[in-house]
Amino acid sequence: MHRIAHLLIIGILSSAALFGCASLEKNSVSSADISPESPGDTKEYTLDVKSLRDAQGQWGQLPKTDEAYIIVHPSYYVFFQKKPFHLAPSADKTLVELFTEMNFPSENTLLNLMKQYESMEMDFISTSKNENKLVILVVPGQYRRSRSYLYKSVSDEYARYLNSVASSADSVFYIESTETDSGKIAEKDMRILTDMLTSLGVQNVFVGGGYIGRCQEEFYRSFSKEWPENNMALIPELSAFSPRDLSDATARMLLTNELTLNTNAMNYFIRNGGIKSLGSTPALRNMSNHRVVLVSEKNNNQNKERNQ
Repeated sequence: MHRIAHLLIIGILSSAALFGCASLEKNSVSSADISPESPGDTKEYTLDVKSLRDAQGQWGQLPKTDEAYIIVHPSYYVFFQKKPFHLAPSADKTLVELFTEMNFPSENTLLNLMKQYESMEMDFISTSKNENKLVILVVPGQYRRSRSYLYKSVSDEYARYLNSVASSADSVFYIESTETDSGKIAEKDMRILTDMLTSLGVQNVFVGGGYIGRCQEEFYRSFSKEWPENNMALIPELSAFSPRDLSDATARMLLTNELTLNTNAMNYFIRNGGIKSLGSTPALRNMSNHRVVLVSEKNNNQNKERNQ
């Protein structure tokens, strides 16, 4: 029925009711929960990334590709999550750059873990842009007026960051979710997205961002209505757990002694729960230097090497 032969999605199913990215925050956002500040309180800024809606019907101008990447709510933690410190805007660097350059004590496992998530995602988007990979960013809807947006009273730091990693790229597009704390996209946008992927002959679609079991799950569920679930998968390295779902003990398990992401632990928690309840066990895809390898293939290769 679809031209896409093999669709891989970073998404999570949950047996519990769906939760938005910040649903456990005191200032959770819905379409009716908008800051009373007027648009004039925020510096006017136009996101310098191509809109998927504006590009509709122009797919013929894009090269065919086997892979596409969808990042749900990129860098949500830096711009929307309350933290035990404040990141002040800088004239020279984006807030994500500033955060990933911070040095936290090794015992502060949660901040070190979020630093790893943000660093890997920023590096992935920037590198993908430079390699002309097809990337779609799902930007939190209405974020400029959201109470969760931590920088609405100053220049639009979120747009500034997205521009820094994704602007001036022919193969990078953005689409908005229906709300700031929801990963769902409008039906119209879903049709545009699936039409684009089909028209370009995409075989593999990898989705990252945050949070696992929250906005990712909402996107996954809505997207799975358009694509067979057995063609969907998750890339742990590009998927972030919400800090609200993590204890210090679990955050420590997700880091190696060198304070890098423990991929094996990520695989385990996603497959077996323990951090966020999952409604099913998703297929996993691990990546190395942005090259995706099936977990089963990796295990088979390791077994072959041991038997030689």
